[in-house]
Amino acid sequence: CVCVCVCTHLITHRALPDMTAATAFVGLGPASQPKPCVSCQSKRRVPAAGPAPQGSEWQRARGAGATSAAAACLLLPRRGRRRSAARRATAIEEAPQKLAEEAIKAAVSSVDKDGAPGEEVLDDDGCRISFVSQRRRDTEGVDCDEVDADGLPLVYSVTKLNDYWGQNAGAVSDRWGDFLGLATPWIARAFGAAVTGRWENEEASLAREAVSAMQTLGPTFIKLGQVLSIRPDVLSPVVMKELSSLQDNIATFSSDEARDIIASELGKPIDEVFSELSAEPVAAASLAQVYKGRLLACGTEVAVKVQRPGALPTISKDLYVMRKAAGVTTELTSRFTSQLTDWKALVETFGEGLYTELDFRNEALNQIKMKELIATTPNCEEVIVPTVYLEHTSRRVLVSQWIDGTKLTDLEPQRIKEGIADAQEVFLNQLLTWGF
Repeated sequence: CVCVCVCTHLITHRALPDMTAATAFVGLGPASQPKPCVSCQSKRRVPAAGPAPQGSEWQRARGAGATSAAAACLLLPRRGRRRSAARRATAIEEAPQKLAEEAIKAAVSSVDKDGAPGEEVLDDDGCRISFVSQRRRDTEGVDCDEVDADGLPLVYSVTKLNDYWGQNAGAVSDRWGDFLGLATPWIARAFGAAVTGRWENEEASLAREAVSAMQTLGPTFIKLGQVLSIRPDVLSPVVMKELSSLQDNIATFSSDEARDIIASELGKPIDEVFSELSAEPVAAASLAQVYKGRLLACGTEVAVKVQRPGALPTISKDLYVMRKAAGVTTELTSRFTSQLTDWKALVETFGEGLYTELDFRNEALNQIKMKELIATTPNCEEVIVPTVYLEHTSRRVLVSQWIDGTKLTDLEPQRIKEGIADAQEVFLNQLLTWGF
């Protein structure tokens, strides 16, 4: 294609001496009308070529034409050569990206079943209940079939999530479209950069684009980014640095909404529980934000963690969408790699943990259990777990002891070094002794 383009330019501008051989060489037949030059778009008359010679003379003529075409490439104006080279470079760079886009479309079509994201594309693995939920069910008689006012399950269950969102295909379609609109061009660009050897140069900008997309898509994807930001075994330092911004730079929600949630969850006015409560949050995360308060009954300073409005429907819908994305990923990896990764299983593991976090009573129980284990184990007393006030804790509000501290990344290296032995002692007990 490039040879035809170059030779056409040369023939049109009379740069080749053997017009018959050259025009025959590039497959141009007789021409009597002015034709635009492929390279510069100017119109020049191309002389008509006679019938193609036969036998060895024609072969020699064709060879001569080829030699003339190759030599005449040097006659191209320098500016034209630069433009032509730039176009070729751009085409080479864009080809893998376009290939990836087409592959993604094909994979989506295969998974999406005629564009209707219903339950049939999400294989039913049964009722997967998280470890914490099972423990609460066994020890406290918690109803693992409990649902909220809209019918959404409050305990993670693939079956129940499929049932709910399978009947709300319109909402899922919109969210699926939002996801694909951001994910498809990013994946295509990343694939193109990797294939053409530009990954190292574009890695940081691709990571920034990913962070922006996660922030746009909301809490589920922000949480995913936070998890990945501390995985040096999976990601490079460059990518981890960009993802670390998701740990701090999270937008807050209205404090009026937060106060309404606190009052609703506690079943009483705020001033009957707290003598003080900060007007604005002191910190915000993907699933909640925290206020500093003081308990009315005992005067203790506490941290009041409040879940974001609409977190449950948003995250449960996103997990449904991520299961579909896992199907697309499986399609793509099977086409381009020999990987056998079970992407859906990874989504399930992430989903179980995230869904469990949505019930702050699980976190409260974990804190209480951990505090008891540390208190009864030698050499672990330097690690502090805040006291939880269960009487003021609910599914969407967690009240615990306020402890002043310094973020690990802001500590001096020597101070971190001093704390390693204590942290290591607790970690090894968790792993080898407590099993918790």
